[in-house]
Amino acid sequence: MYSAQGRVKGTFRNSFRWLKDSYTRVVYGWW
Repeated sequence: MYSAQGRVKGTFRNSFRWLKDSYTRVVYGWW
């Protein structure tokens, strides 16, 4: 259970970083 929770948290952090990266890329691309 603990390992699963940690894995989910890691995946969420990775996805959040990817979203922020894509968002920054879009902003800099448009402006």
